[in-house]
Amino acid sequence: MATPCLTTTRGSLNLTKRHLRGDYTDGEERLNLKSLPGLDKVKSLFKSKITPGTLMKWDKKNKSPDYAFKKFNLHKAEDKLFDNPDFFVWVAYTRAVRSNPEDAMLTTLKSKYEDDVLASMFIQAKNVEKTKDIATSLQRAQLNTWLRSNKSSQDVFKILRVQGSAGDSANRLLWRQYIREQNELRKANNA
Repeated sequence: MATPCLTTTRGSLNLTKRHLRGDYTDGEERLNLKSLPGLDKVKSLFKSKITPGTLMKWDKKNKSPDYAFKKFNLHKAEDKLFDNPDFFVWVAYTRAVRSNPEDAMLTTLKSKYEDDVLASMFIQAKNVEKTKDIATSLQRAQLNTWLRSNKSSQDVFKILRVQGSAGDSANRLLWRQYIREQNELRKANNA
Protein backbone atom coordinates (compact mmCIF):
# COMPACT_ATOMS: atom_id res chain seq x y z
CA MET A 1 0.00 0.00 0.00
CA ALA A 2 1.47 3.34 -1.03
CA THR A 3 1.04 6.30 1.30
CA PRO A 4 2.23 9.86 0.82
CA CYS A 5 5.24 10.82 2.88
CA LEU A 6 6.28 14.38 3.47
CA THR A 7 9.98 14.90 4.03
CA THR A 8 11.76 18.15 4.53
CA THR A 9 15.30 19.26 4.19
CA ARG A 10 16.56 22.76 4.76
CA GLY A 11 14.84 24.98 2.27
CA SER A 12 13.04 22.24 0.31
CA LEU A 13 9.93 20.15 0.61
CA ASN A 14 9.75 16.70 -0.99
CA LEU A 15 6.63 14.62 -1.47
CA THR A 16 7.47 10.96 -2.00
CA LYS A 17 5.60 7.69 -1.70
CA ARG A 18 6.41 5.03 0.90
CA HIS A 19 5.31 1.44 0.67
CA LEU A 20 4.09 -0.08 3.94
CA ARG A 21 4.43 -3.81 4.50
CA GLY A 22 3.24 -6.01 7.35
CA ASP A 23 5.93 -8.64 6.95
CA TYR A 24 9.67 -9.17 6.58
CA THR A 25 11.07 -7.82 3.28
CA ASP A 26 14.52 -6.72 2.12
CA GLY A 27 16.07 -6.43 5.56
CA GLU A 28 13.14 -4.54 7.04
CA GLU A 29 11.21 -6.08 9.88
CA ARG A 30 7.60 -5.27 10.57
CA LEU A 31 5.47 -6.38 13.46
CA ASN A 32 2.94 -9.01 12.55
CA LEU A 33 0.57 -9.41 15.52
CA LYS A 34 -0.60 -12.79 14.30
CA SER A 35 2.92 -14.14 14.65
CA LEU A 36 3.19 -13.34 18.38
CA PRO A 37 3.44 -16.59 20.35
CA GLY A 38 0.59 -17.17 22.76
CA LEU A 39 -1.66 -14.49 21.26
CA ASP A 40 -4.40 -17.00 20.49
CA LYS A 41 -4.40 -18.20 24.10
CA VAL A 42 -4.75 -14.66 25.41
CA LYS A 43 -7.45 -13.80 22.88
CA SER A 44 -9.40 -16.94 23.70
CA LEU A 45 -9.56 -15.92 27.36
CA PHE A 46 -11.67 -12.91 26.46
CA LYS A 47 -14.10 -14.12 23.81
CA SER A 48 -16.93 -12.77 25.96
CA LYS A 49 -15.63 -9.21 25.69
CA ILE A 50 -15.08 -9.07 29.44
CA THR A 51 -11.68 -7.51 29.97
CA PRO A 52 -9.22 -7.71 32.86
CA GLY A 53 -10.30 -4.16 33.72
CA THR A 54 -13.88 -5.35 34.10
CA LEU A 55 -12.73 -8.13 36.41
CA MET A 56 -10.84 -5.61 38.54
CA LYS A 57 -13.97 -3.43 38.77
CA TRP A 58 -16.01 -6.44 39.84
CA ASP A 59 -13.45 -7.22 42.52
CA LYS A 60 -13.53 -3.63 43.84
CA LYS A 61 -17.34 -3.81 43.94
CA ASN A 62 -17.18 -7.21 45.72
CA LYS A 63 -19.07 -8.95 42.93
CA SER A 64 -19.63 -12.62 43.71
CA PRO A 65 -18.47 -15.59 41.66
CA ASP A 66 -22.15 -16.21 40.96
CA TYR A 67 -22.43 -12.72 39.45
CA ALA A 68 -19.36 -13.36 37.26
CA PHE A 69 -20.71 -16.77 36.23
CA LYS A 70 -23.86 -15.10 34.89
CA LYS A 71 -21.96 -12.27 33.21
CA PHE A 72 -19.81 -14.82 31.37
CA ASN A 73 -23.05 -16.55 30.29
CA LEU A 74 -21.71 -19.79 31.70
CA HIS A 75 -25.19 -20.71 32.88
CA LYS A 76 -25.96 -21.32 29.19
CA ALA A 77 -23.02 -23.71 28.67
CA GLU A 78 -24.96 -26.71 30.00
CA ASP A 79 -22.80 -29.87 29.91
CA LYS A 80 -20.12 -28.11 27.80
CA LEU A 81 -19.07 -25.90 30.72
CA PHE A 82 -15.49 -27.20 30.83
CA ASP A 83 -15.12 -26.57 27.06
CA ASN A 84 -15.91 -22.87 27.45
CA PRO A 85 -12.76 -20.67 27.62
CA ASP A 86 -14.60 -18.21 29.88
CA PHE A 87 -14.94 -20.97 32.47
CA PHE A 88 -11.20 -20.72 33.17
CA VAL A 89 -11.40 -16.93 33.52
CA TRP A 90 -14.27 -17.42 35.98
CA VAL A 91 -12.18 -19.97 37.92
CA ALA A 92 -9.27 -17.51 38.08
CA TYR A 93 -11.60 -14.70 39.20
CA THR A 94 -13.12 -16.89 41.92
CA ARG A 95 -9.70 -17.96 43.14
CA ALA A 96 -8.67 -14.32 43.35
CA VAL A 97 -11.70 -13.09 45.30
CA ARG A 98 -12.57 -15.99 47.63
CA SER A 99 -10.64 -17.61 50.45
CA ASN A 100 -12.29 -21.00 49.75
CA PRO A 101 -12.60 -20.80 45.97
CA GLU A 102 -13.53 -24.45 45.31
CA ASP A 103 -16.41 -24.24 47.80
CA ALA A 104 -17.53 -20.94 46.26
CA MET A 105 -17.37 -22.41 42.76
CA LEU A 106 -19.26 -25.51 43.85
CA THR A 107 -21.96 -23.38 45.49
CA THR A 108 -22.45 -21.50 42.22
CA LEU A 109 -22.42 -24.69 40.17
CA LYS A 110 -24.91 -26.41 42.50
CA SER A 111 -27.32 -23.53 41.99
CA LYS A 112 -27.27 -24.28 38.24
CA TYR A 113 -26.81 -28.07 38.07
CA GLU A 114 -28.02 -31.11 39.98
CA ASP A 115 -25.48 -33.20 41.92
CA ASP A 116 -25.61 -36.07 39.42
CA VAL A 117 -24.94 -33.76 36.47
CA LEU A 118 -22.02 -32.12 38.27
CA ALA A 119 -20.56 -35.48 39.28
CA SER A 120 -20.74 -36.65 35.68
CA MET A 121 -19.18 -33.42 34.38
CA PHE A 122 -16.32 -33.68 36.90
CA ILE A 123 -15.62 -37.31 35.98
CA GLN A 124 -15.53 -36.49 32.27
CA ALA A 125 -13.42 -33.35 32.75
CA LYS A 126 -10.83 -35.32 34.75
CA ASN A 127 -10.05 -37.23 31.54
CA VAL A 128 -9.01 -34.06 29.69
CA GLU A 129 -5.54 -32.70 30.44
CA LYS A 130 -6.47 -29.00 30.49
CA THR A 131 -9.47 -29.52 32.80
CA LYS A 132 -8.11 -32.33 34.98
CA ASP A 133 -6.85 -30.16 37.85
CA ILE A 134 -9.93 -27.99 38.28
CA ALA A 135 -12.27 -30.98 37.84
CA THR A 136 -10.34 -32.89 40.52
CA SER A 137 -10.56 -29.91 42.90
CA LEU A 138 -14.27 -29.46 42.32
CA GLN A 139 -14.94 -33.18 42.67
CA ARG A 140 -13.06 -33.12 46.00
CA ALA A 141 -15.22 -30.18 47.12
CA GLN A 142 -18.35 -32.09 46.11
CA LEU A 143 -17.28 -35.17 48.08
CA ASN A 144 -16.51 -33.00 51.11
CA THR A 145 -19.95 -31.40 50.86
CA TRP A 146 -21.58 -34.83 50.79
CA LEU A 147 -19.50 -35.94 53.78
CA ARG A 148 -20.33 -32.79 55.78
CA SER A 149 -24.03 -33.21 55.05
CA ASN A 150 -23.79 -36.91 55.99
CA LYS A 151 -25.22 -38.04 52.65
CA SER A 152 -25.84 -41.79 52.72
CA SER A 153 -23.80 -44.14 50.56
CA GLN A 154 -27.06 -45.17 48.85
CA ASP A 155 -27.77 -41.55 47.91
CA VAL A 156 -24.26 -41.18 46.49
CA PHE A 157 -24.72 -44.51 44.67
CA LYS A 158 -27.78 -43.05 42.93
CA ILE A 159 -26.17 -39.67 42.25
CA LEU A 160 -23.15 -41.33 40.63
CA ARG A 161 -25.36 -43.75 38.69
CA VAL A 162 -23.25 -46.68 39.78
CA GLN A 163 -26.00 -49.24 39.05
CA GLY A 164 -24.92 -51.32 36.06
CA SER A 165 -21.52 -49.65 35.69
CA ALA A 166 -18.35 -51.71 35.33
CA GLY A 167 -16.40 -52.62 38.44
CA ASP A 168 -13.57 -50.27 37.54
CA SER A 169 -15.67 -47.41 36.17
CA ALA A 170 -14.87 -43.91 37.42
CA ASN A 171 -18.34 -43.69 38.97
CA ARG A 172 -17.94 -46.90 40.95
CA LEU A 173 -14.40 -46.00 42.05
CA LEU A 174 -15.58 -42.61 43.26
CA TRP A 175 -18.47 -44.24 45.14
CA ARG A 176 -16.03 -46.64 46.83
CA GLN A 177 -13.81 -43.69 47.75
CA TYR A 178 -16.83 -41.96 49.29
CA ILE A 179 -17.66 -45.05 51.37
CA ARG A 180 -14.03 -45.30 52.60
CA GLU A 181 -13.94 -41.64 53.57
CA GLN A 182 -17.36 -41.85 55.19
CA ASN A 183 -16.23 -44.84 57.28
CA GLU A 184 -12.99 -43.06 58.26
CA LEU A 185 -14.98 -40.00 59.31
CA ARG A 186 -17.33 -42.12 61.42
CA LYS A 187 -14.40 -43.86 63.11
CA ALA A 188 -12.76 -40.51 63.86
CA ASN A 189 -16.01 -39.14 65.31
CA ASN A 190 -16.52 -42.24 67.49
CA ALA A 191 -12.96 -42.22 68.82
